[in-house]
Amino acid sequence: MSDLTEFLSARIAEDEAVARAAHEGPWEREDDQVRMALIPATSQTRVRANEWLCDSISDADAEHIARYDPPRVLAECEAKRRIVEAAADYSPELEHGDNGEWAFGIVLRLLALPYVEHPDFREEWRA
Repeated sequence: MSDLTEFLSARIAEDEAVARAAHEGPWEREDDQVRMALIPATSQTRVRANEWLCDSISDADAEHIARYDPPRVLAECEAKRRIVEAAADYSPELEHGDNGEWAFGIVLRLLALPYVEHPDFREEWRA
């Protein structure tokens, strides 16, 4: 599993870096626009200055952008990281054992599916 866990750890780190580089938000959908409420890092209060990110996009695109704001992506990265760490002690030879090894193998392969287009993805990881 170490190659797969290393692959997943690297992809999670990449996703996390992109989310951390973006403005935290929160991002909000308003009609066909996406608004990001900026919270100054030095502020002790929740004073916000609104900034339009996108204008004239489809309702579905606006909803998607607002739903997957950086805090949510970071939370998902943390959850995935915990799953990968929990599975790190299991080996592929035990994948069909009775103590959960099989489940970890399947879960790791499922976590890898969103990265199937990545050049380091291996076909044997396809669930």
